[in-house]
Amino acid sequence: MNPKNLKLLSVLAGCAMFGVLTVHAQDKATLDLLVKKGVITQEEEDTVGKETAMPVVARVPSTQKVQLQGAIQFDYNNLTAHDNSGLAAPTPTDQMYFRRVMLGMKADLGNNWSGEIMMDFAATQIADQPKSGLSPQAFPTTAGTTNGQQGIQYISQNMFDKIAITKVIPGVGTAEAGYDKTNFIQEELISTTSLPAIERSIATRYFDEYYGSQTAYRLAFAQRRTGLFWSGTAPVVPGTLYYSAALTNGIQSQINYTNVGGLNSLGGWFGTGYKNKVGGLSYDFGINLGYSGDGNSQNTIKSTDTATAAAEPTIQTPARNPTYGWNPYIKLAYGDFDLLAEMFQARFTNGRSTVPFTSTALSVQGVNSAATPLGINIIPTYKITPDLQAVFRFTYLNTGGRGTDQNGVMWNAPNDNVNSISGASGATTIGGFGPLFNNAMAFYWGFNYNVSAGVRFSAGYEIADFWNRQVYTSAVGASQFTGPRTSAANIRAQLQVMF
Repeated sequence: MNPKNLKLLSVLAGCAMFGVLTVHAQDKATLDLLVKKGVITQEEEDTVGKETAMPVVARVPSTQKVQLQGAIQFDYNNLTAHDNSGLAAPTPTDQMYFRRVMLGMKADLGNNWSGEIMMDFAATQIADQPKSGLSPQAFPTTAGTTNGQQGIQYISQNMFDKIAITKVIPGVGTAEAGYDKTNFIQEELISTTSLPAIERSIATRYFDEYYGSQTAYRLAFAQRRTGLFWSGTAPVVPGTLYYSAALTNGIQSQINYTNVGGLNSLGGWFGTGYKNKVGGLSYDFGINLGYSGDGNSQNTIKSTDTATAAAEPTIQTPARNPTYGWNPYIKLAYGDFDLLAEMFQARFTNGRSTVPFTSTALSVQGVNSAATPLGINIIPTYKITPDLQAVFRFTYLNTGGRGTDQNGVMWNAPNDNVNSISGASGATTIGGFGPLFNNAMAFYWGFNYNVSAGVRFSAGYEIADFWNRQVYTSAVGASQFTGPRTSAANIRAQLQVMF
C-alpha cells in the first residue's frame, strides 16, 4: 500500500480511537467506497474495521472497562409422553424456537467496584395470580372454581438473569448487592451457556423453578433472589477452603425484586467447601444450607369477588410457613473425566395435604403436614477430543407427598392428561397442569461439540419415568399416591453462540 493510502488509514483509525469518527454505518460506507475505487484493499478495510470499532463511552470517566456479553440458544425439541392410565397420550412437542436470547453488560468501575446486568429476552411468561400482580405465591389456580383459589393469569415475568453491584476486597472475598442465585444445587449454579445437558434435570427444576402452591408442584427454593451476597476463601495448606453467605428475601417475587406482597420474612444461606488435588485427581466437596422465612407461605390478599374470596382459604391455609434445605455435593476431575454428584433436600412446613390439589369442591377439609422433597443428580462427562464432550446424567426426585406434574419439571414437555383424581369428590386436577406424581427418575445421554470459538452444538436423548400418581376417593377421604405411572421420551438439540 502506498504512503498516501497508509496516511488515510492512519487518520481514520486515529479519529475512531479518540471518538471523533467511529466505523459504524456511515463510516463503513466510506470505507466500502475506498475499496471500490481501488484506494485500499478489502483486507485493509477489514483491518480498520476491527481496530476502530465504535468505542463505548462510559458516563463516569474513571470507568476502567465496559464489556458487552451475551448468548443466543436456538433449540429443537421432540418430546413425547405416554400415559399408563389407559388414556390417550398427550400431543407431542415438536418445534424449533429460541430458548434464550441473552444480552448484558459488565463495567469495571475501578477501585475493585463493578456492576453487571444480564437480561434474557426469550424468557417466557409465567402463571401468576391477578390479585396483587406480584407472584404465584398466592393461590395460583384456575379462576371461577368452587372452593378453589383465585385464577391463573399470564403476565410478563422479570426477565433479568442477574443484576449485581460488586466490591472485591483483595485477599478477603467478594461482596455483592444484587438479584442473583443463592448457593444451592450445583447444577443450578452452572452457567446456562456451560450446562453439560441441554436442560437442567427434573429434580433441579422442581427445587428451583417458580413456586407452584403451598401443597403441590414446584418449590422455588433455590431460585434467584434479591439480597446481599458474600463469597470468600480462607488460607489453608494444602488446598483451598471456600465459603459463601447471603441474606435475601424470604420468598422472591417473579415479577419484581421484592418479597411477595404481605410476606416480609428474610432468608439466610450459608455454604462451605474444600478443594485440592492429589496427583492427577482434583476433588471438591462441600455443603450448602438454606433458610427461607416465607418459603411456603401464602399472602392474604383477597379477590374482589366475594364468593371467590370466601373460598380461597379452603384448600390452602394463608399461614407463615418457613422452609429449610441442605445440599451436600462432591466434584471429581481426572484427566478428561469429570463427575458431579449431589443430593438436595428441603423441609416445607405445611407442604402437603390429605386432599388432592384440585379445582373441585371437596367434602373434607384437608389436613396439612410437613413435606421433605429430595433430589439427586449424578453427572459424569468425558472429553473425547478437546472439542467433543460426552455427557450422561441420572436424576431422581421424591416430592415427599407434594407431587409434581411433567411439564413443570421438564422444559417444554407435553403435559399428561388432566384426570389424575378418581372418585365423586375430586374429579379433576387444576386445568392445564396435569396429574401429580410423587416420584420421578430420568436418564440423559448426549454430547457437546465446540464448532468454533464461541459456537457450540449440543444434542441429547432423555427418558423419564413418573410414578405413584395422586388419586382420591370419597371412601378413603384422603389423597393417595398409588395411581398409574407415566413416561416421557425427549430428543433435544441446541445451537449456541456466546460472545
